[in-house]
Amino acid sequence: MNVGTSLRFLFPAGPQTLGMYQAMAAALPPDAFTDRPMGSEDVARQAQNLVEIARAARAANMWGLLVGDNNAMPPQYANVFQPVPTIARLSAETGPMVVGMVLLAPFYHPLLLAEQVATLSAFRTAAAHGRPNRAVLRRDLHVADTDADARAHVDPILAQGYRGVGYDRLLVGSPTTVIARLRHYESMGFDHVMVRHITGDHTAMLKSFELLGDVVAAVA
Repeated sequence: MNVGTSLRFLFPAGPQTLGMYQAMAAALPPDAFTDRPMGSEDVARQAQNLVEIARAARAANMWGLLVGDNNAMPPQYANVFQPVPTIARLSAETGPMVVGMVLLAPFYHPLLLAEQVATLSAFRTAAAHGRPNRAVLRRDLHVADTDADARAHVDPILAQGYRGVGYDRLLVGSPTTVIARLRHYESMGFDHVMVRHITGDHTAMLKSFELLGDVVAAVA
């Protein structure tokens, strides 16, 4: 099994963000959710954190890295990094890893978007390296030394509101627990998994990436 990571791309604009998120989440219909901005409130720190996370993902021998997209986000609520320049910067750190992005294509001028994507592909072309389209399982994750440590970190995040999901749809636990869950998904036919860290704590995320390296090695 190959494990990649989806990077957080929505960051808080200030201390008011959590309250705004909780108010929006409370107004959503049942089973609906919206992403919660997490992490540093400083834009320069947010950008540097993304670079450090890309390095950590490469050090963990992950197969791929994905960034997201969002348009017209209220600036008082959240900061959003545009995916094309983000991928261009992070590709300087990712080495042989597959990199990709989610694009809300209807919001882009088609010629401008085509030029941007073509410019990126001129540096890492999928066809030249035999990379076909694949079905990829998406799960949010946090790895700690023990199951108790992992849940102790994630419990407050879920209590504050997080995407409307519970532990049954998350990968949270020790490396042994996460390996067992991934083996279960592999038995269902998934051989590629894309994970995104639940935490907004940069230090905890980097620690989780270190442990995730052991997970990647075990399921490879």
